[in-house]
Amino acid sequence: MSLYANGIVRIITKPEARYFESSTVVVNFVGGLHEGRDRNGNYIRNAIDCEAWGKTGAAILERCALMDSIMVTGSIRRQDW
Repeated sequence: MSLYANGIVRIITKPEARYFESSTVVVNFVGGLHEGRDRNGNYIRNAIDCEAWGKTGAAILERCALMDSIMVTGSIRRQDW
C-alpha cells in the first residue's frame, strides 16, 4: 500500500547531495511540519526526512536555503526497526 501526501515543509537541515556514476543526484534533508496546536495550546511540530531525486534534487540544491518553505508531494515510507 502506498500513501501519498503533499504539503508545505520548512527546510530545517542543510540539504546533502549524493551523486551516482550515472550523474543522478539524490538530495536528503529534514523538513519541518507545523500542525497547529494541541488541547493545551502548545504548538505541534513534527519533522520528516525528505529525499529528492534528479532535477528536483538539483533545483533544491541550487535555489533553496536553510529555513526556506517548499511545497512537497510524494509517497510516505515508514520504517520501524
